[in-house]
Amino acid sequence: PAGGGRGEAERVETQGRTRARLEQVSYTTCPPQAEAWKLRARRIDLDRARGRGSARHATLRLGRVPVLYSPYLSFPIDKRRKTGFLAPGLGRSDRTGTDVRIPWYWNIAPNYDATFVPRWMGDRGLQLGAEFRYLTASSRGEVQGEYLRDDRRTGDDRGLARLRHRSRWGALRLDVDATHVSDARYFEDLGASLAAVATTHLEQRADLDWSRGRWSARLRAQAFQTVDPSIAPADRPYRRLPQLRLALAPGRGPLGLSWSGHLEVVRFGHEAAGKTTGTRVDLRPRVSWPVRRPGWFVEPAVAVRHTRYRLQDPGAGKPDAPSRTLPTASLDAGLFLEKRIAGGRLLHTIEPRIYYLYVPYEDQDDLPVFDTGLLDFSWAQLFREDRFSGPDRVGDANQLTLAVTTRLLETATGTERLSVGIGQIRYFRDRRVVLPGGSVEGERGSNLVAQLSALPWRPLRLSAAVQWDPSPGRVERAGVDLRYRADAHRILNLGYRFRRGTLEQVDLAGRWRLATAWHAVGRWNRSLREDTDLERFAGVEYASCCWAARIVWREYVAAAGADANRALLLQLELKGLGSLGERVDRLLERGILGYRRDAP
Repeated sequence: PAGGGRGEAERVETQGRTRARLEQVSYTTCPPQAEAWKLRARRIDLDRARGRGSARHATLRLGRVPVLYSPYLSFPIDKRRKTGFLAPGLGRSDRTGTDVRIPWYWNIAPNYDATFVPRWMGDRGLQLGAEFRYLTASSRGEVQGEYLRDDRRTGDDRGLARLRHRSRWGALRLDVDATHVSDARYFEDLGASLAAVATTHLEQRADLDWSRGRWSARLRAQAFQTVDPSIAPADRPYRRLPQLRLALAPGRGPLGLSWSGHLEVVRFGHEAAGKTTGTRVDLRPRVSWPVRRPGWFVEPAVAVRHTRYRLQDPGAGKPDAPSRTLPTASLDAGLFLEKRIAGGRLLHTIEPRIYYLYVPYEDQDDLPVFDTGLLDFSWAQLFREDRFSGPDRVGDANQLTLAVTTRLLETATGTERLSVGIGQIRYFRDRRVVLPGGSVEGERGSNLVAQLSALPWRPLRLSAAVQWDPSPGRVERAGVDLRYRADAHRILNLGYRFRRGTLEQVDLAGRWRLATAWHAVGRWNRSLREDTDLERFAGVEYASCCWAARIVWREYVAAAGADANRALLLQLELKGLGSLGERVDRLLERGILGYRRDAP
């Protein structure tokens, strides 16, 4: 068979063209000289028309040791789905105790199915979970739920509900994604992944999108459930009920001009009493004249942003219908200089670029802040038209960006061996538009931004980004990634992140072949600022042509100052038959960049 399986039977009886009966049967995907596992059965009936098989008195042997017996076993014999039990999950952690999952799959119809997952946690009790999936000519989606009655540790009933739905009707598209949990610590206590544990807000969103050519429109309803108890109600995000946005993507028009823009109307609500709420209308047309020629480019652009509000509870002394209209002018230009070096094997480029931005100042303290923040400063920020992320603030600007990038490329393949860029913004006046609680920025120069990407030789890649504050003469931010990947069996990743006063972390992860079928795997993610290990795991895996085993010890913290959660994870994979235990391979794929379970 295509899967590489083989077997034998003492007696084979055909019953028509699609049915067969085998007696005293054995089956494995292992080679004859190394039978790591074998399935034996007194009798097997195969029905090719239905795509199903059944076994009587089946025994699974690992080596010569019987480990599992079933008087009756039903299984699929082709790619058609079949109702029945799936591979169980087994683990143990400090937060749940012994953790056992026994999923049961129900193939309702070719386009409908459901999975029921009873989960026994020794320290918390029995949790019931279910997932329903559907597929129609125009729609697809899934509904998921989890319920734990009378948690033994908290005494509370706890649960989760999730809906994901997508539909498409010609130019219209509907996208729904909503998740709700019973309490703020649900993921911390019962979540299986570090990503879920680190969640601060759960989104409930429905989008109705339309697009045709360069035009697009979106009608959105959006709310959030805050699951981080440290976030005060007044600091939680606003609801958009609803949001309507009409946009025109950039495109060439008469005289070579590129026109774009958007119109947006949003109604903002909030759970906290006394918070400013209301409706915002935002209009921003933009026109540019891009001219690109071999060796150079220039693009002047102008835009106008008009924003108007209708507010409830605007605050003492503030208007309930404020507005703002501001123009923006920019000029982006650059050169591409190149030269062949190293006997013509390498192409060396020098790419200077300048970007001028002008936005007049207007006092915006009367405007609320619904969904606007200050963008993180980075290389991309050197060439943006606004330092804020939303329309509640338009940053005043009279500034010039000076930047240069140089590259080394292989002429034969186009492979980029080295790229180095450096740039800075020079300010000609103070930046007076700020968010509430902010102060006027008077520096005459931004942080100096530098970035590097290098490929010294094929298995090794280095990338780095640094921000240097010239005033005190110190590094404000830095990030370094060093990745070695000789092949899928030899992977090492080293990362470092630094943000002054906020964050300093190191992340080391890898997979390394110890012998033909043996690998060591591990990850160490540590906060140097808090002197705490955020996540660490280590283990070994064995993978042959017919079976694989993975055992990993893992420890992680859900939040700063929280106790560490420890777990021992085991997965046994019998290729061609199924998998037992936790999905350790998913943890490794998430934690080790470049890891592949089925690597040849």
